[in-house]
Amino acid sequence: MSDITTTIILTEDADVVAPVACLSCGSSLGVMNAASAVSSASSSSGASTANEAAGGAGTGADSEDKKRILELEAQVKLLNDKVCAAENKLLSQDSELRRLRPSSSNGLSPRTPTFPTTPERAPSPASRGRISSFLFPSRSGHPPENRPSGPPSPPPDCIPEELARERSLRKEAEDRLQEVTNELEELSASLFQEANQMVAEERRARSKLEDRVAVLEKRDEEKRERLGVLEQAVDRISRVREMLTGAVTG
Repeated sequence: MSDITTTIILTEDADVVAPVACLSCGSSLGVMNAASAVSSASSSSGASTANEAAGGAGTGADSEDKKRILELEAQVKLLNDKVCAAENKLLSQDSELRRLRPSSSNGLSPRTPTFPTTPERAPSPASRGRISSFLFPSRSGHPPENRPSGPPSPPPDCIPEELARERSLRKEAEDRLQEVTNELEELSASLFQEANQMVAEERRARSKLEDRVAVLEKRDEEKRERLGVLEQAVDRISRVREMLTGAVTG
């Protein structure tokens, strides 16, 4: 739009001309026919109306672009959610596989089952960030955060080594237990043998003591018998002595 606005004075006669002046500075722009002035004014108003229509069309196109951008953002978000769900499912399957590996190789067969190589993995967060930055350059400065992955699964070669180590440790523990059991049995047998020997010695000592007591009792009886015989002999001697003494005195 021009900064210069014109003042048009219309008269009843279309052939009459009127001066035209600038409202901002007041300078005269000359004279012109009223009809031509009216036509020029109408043409300028039509041009402004066309410009407004073009601006409205441009605004409609911008709104369509924004709507399309929002739809693309929603699609990218849905794809990201699907990728995250696939990663979580893959991690759960990997953990389940690691949990089932030791139970499957419990020593029944010497060979361990061969599992396929690393499965197809979903696009990494870096590639998703590149796709998002390609679709939406304004959001390229904010890459998606890396999701923490689970602990790496041990390589299949480590499983036989761990199994062999567990078997060796178990064998060592069983051997140690057998040694301790044998030592305990030997100690128990030696203790019982010593106890039997002590009981036998005690019985022999008791039998010897009983024999000694029996001998002493027998000797005591013999001494009593001899003492009785001696007492009888002393009595006879005393009676004979009394008889001799009475005979001598008589």
